[in-house]
Amino acid sequence: MPHIHYTGTVVNVTSLGVEPRHVKTVHEIMIKCGGHYLNNPFKSSKDYLMDIQFPTSAQYGEFAKRVYALHQDITEVRSDSRFNYIRNRIKLFFRNLLGG
Repeated sequence: MPHIHYTGTVVNVTSLGVEPRHVKTVHEIMIKCGGHYLNNPFKSSKDYLMDIQFPTSAQYGEFAKRVYALHQDITEVRSDSRFNYIRNRIKLFFRNLLGG
C-alpha cells in the first residue's frame, strides 16, 4: 500500500508497488502527468517499488485515475446483444420461409 504525503502543493507517493508487466506503462503515465522519481524503482519480492513526486495534487489525481484504469478489467457486454441475435435469427427464418 503506497504512502501519500502532501507537503504544501507537492505530493510524495512512496512505496508504490507496481507489477513488473506494468512498470513501463506506469512510468509513461507518470511522465505525462508531470511526476518524477525520488529514488530509482527497485525490485521487491514480487513487485517494483517506486517513490514518486508530483508538483500538484491535481497532477497526482490524474496519475492515480490513469493507473487505476490500467488495472480494471473490461468486461462490459451489451445487455441487448442476445435479444438482437434472437430477433435477427427470427427475421432470417421468416425471410427464408417467405422466399425473400
